[in-house]
Amino acid sequence: ASNGEDLPGRGWAGRALDGVTTGQTDAIFVGDADVPRSLHGRRSCVTSLVPGKKIELQSAINPNLGFGRMDHVLDAYDSANKLEQPTKRSRQSYPGSQLGQSLRTIAQFIGIESSARIYYALQRGYDTHNAQAASHGALLSDFSGSLKAFLDDLQSQNLQDRVAVIAFSEFGRRVSENGSAGTDHGTAGPVFVA
Repeated sequence: ASNGEDLPGRGWAGRALDGVTTGQTDAIFVGDADVPRSLHGRRSCVTSLVPGKKIELQSAINPNLGFGRMDHVLDAYDSANKLEQPTKRSRQSYPGSQLGQSLRTIAQFIGIESSARIYYALQRGYDTHNAQAASHGALLSDFSGSLKAFLDDLQSQNLQDRVAVIAFSEFGRRVSENGSAGTDHGTAGPVFVA
């Protein structure tokens, strides 16, 4: 959401959080990749973790951390401890995919009233330059099943009115099929908000 020159290294979600940061965890990225650039901000704090694994925070309390960053570390420890309580684990059935497990983890964080205002999950595989039909259908089926499980989970916890879901692509695709039964990179992409 910039031309890459005016705000280097900062993303649209991180910039939005910069104005409302509390000194605790402002966003949680659940995935096994680097934190997406869209979450990078100047003052906001992002916690990153891998879904499906026991949450273990490294003992990285540094005496040179500012007071706000120390609050961030303590908040992350508190959230991890709450998630380990058996009553906080989801009873909803989710797909075993990375997206399904990421959304399960996010629902758990929402259920324990984490300080985070933004939760971010990834679903990879949409870079389909050839033979797109089968893989695209499988991706959309996983997306649909994972999102339904997530929304059902929130409803079972009576949290559905507290959440807005935004689904978007980090890069655009062309509408026209290429010569390899796929699509190539484009300059625009859909954004869905529910």
